[in-house]
Amino acid sequence: MTDQPSVTTFDITSTLNRARGDGIDPMIVNCGCPACALTSADGVVAGQAPHVAATPSASATGDARQYEILTQTRNADGSYSFSGDRNIDAVLIGSRITSTDLTFAFPDSAADYGANYDTGQSATLLSFNDLQREATRAGFAMVASYTNLTFREMSPAESVAERATFRLAQTRSNTVQSAMGNFPYSPDNALGQNPSGDIWFGRTQQPYYTNPEKGNWGYTTILHEIGHTLGLKHGGDDYTAFDLSSLFGSTTPLFGTRSLEWAKDGQLWSLMTYSTAPGTRNAYNGEGQNNAQSYMMYDIAALQYLYGANYATNATDTVYR
Repeated sequence: MTDQPSVTTFDITSTLNRARGDGIDPMIVNCGCPACALTSADGVVAGQAPHVAATPSASATGDARQYEILTQTRNADGSYSFSGDRNIDAVLIGSRITSTDLTFAFPDSAADYGANYDTGQSATLLSFNDLQREATRAGFAMVASYTNLTFREMSPAESVAERATFRLAQTRSNTVQSAMGNFPYSPDNALGQNPSGDIWFGRTQQPYYTNPEKGNWGYTTILHEIGHTLGLKHGGDDYTAFDLSSLFGSTTPLFGTRSLEWAKDGQLWSLMTYSTAPGTRNAYNGEGQNNAQSYMMYDIAALQYLYGANYATNATDTVYR
């Protein structure tokens, strides 16, 4: 990226105050995504030198060839961007998958993750039920219709022999208090297992997690977690002052992007934000039955920035009713 995008001036103090949101509803407290886990602490790293790209560490083993960290542009106001469009960048965490032919699986047991996985999650594994699997397949089909990615379902046995790009399961582990999806280029754990692409749903009485249907909280959450594993972040979160490099095992500071513009921070624009509508930043106020049924405009734009646009979808006359 060579052209520096135009930017608007913003107050760094106010963005810090909004970074974690306010009025968070109990339905979404303790989001399990790695970015929330990182920024829920102090998170702010002072005095870091400006940068335009991050150097990944050698910690991500064989899986490193499938992922890359995006190059950043530093804006005149001190913020960072990827595409140059604030509302697209607001949904990007900073990494992507480099392969285009991707796979997914629904593990049946801890053994499907290998010997060195996080035993807290895999040891208490429950396989996805039929409704959860159906919603997952629909989510991947949506992404394929927007982008140049393809998705093939593998059996658990196939995924053991050749690790699936995405693995989805439930867990009774209290380390997953809602649901979590691991970003591309997540670093290896201490025993050498890489969790990139893994999605876990906690058994914590979250509404509709076990019976997802279009428009309910469970269905939207499956789409949301798939979004994380493809490189999308919470659009309503401003990570301008947070060094996210540890999410990718990087040795170079990698600061996050600004949030969606205030007037567009809502699920009409992105299902990756927890803001129901403008003015409810990070405060999920719905009743759980009327949520986004698909990826929304900035989610789709961000996915197409990462993975290209599929011009074959609805390429002929299409009637919408």
